[in-house]
Formats: sequence, C-alpha cells, structure tokens
Amino acid sequence: MHENKILHHNLQCANIMMSGYCEPRITNFEYSYYMGDKPLIIPTTDNVINWTAPEKIENLVLYKYDTKCEAFR
Repeated sequence: MHENKILHHNLQCANIMMSGYCEPRITNFEYSYYMGDKPLIIPTTDNVINWTAPEKIENLVLYKYDTKCEAFR
C-alpha cells in the first residue's frame, strides 16, 4: 500500500480480513489518501480517533500524517 503511495488512514483490526489462504487483506479505503513526497495534512474524524498515533492527537483538526502513523497499533 505504501509502495503505491496510499495512506489508509483507518487501519485497524476490523479492516483486515483473511483470505482463504490465510493471507491478510486490507479493506475499507473510505478514508484513504494518495501520498506525494511530503506528509499530508489530513482532517481527523471522530470515528478513527481511537486508532490515531498519540503524537498526532495534540492538534485534532489538522495534523501531518505519514506512513509512521499507519503502524501505531
């Protein structure tokens, strides 16, 4: 996903399914964004706040979001 410059922005257990061969498949790209060469400033949404990296919670309206934020949990 990150190799294709896509940030999921809502990566959580509920959005990972297992294939018939027990391979993980990421689902629900409703909040995903295309990532250029610089971190994005993405507005937060209440339904993903529980999965947000702690260093990004300080400014809840707008914050820089990059691949490191995707692997918080």
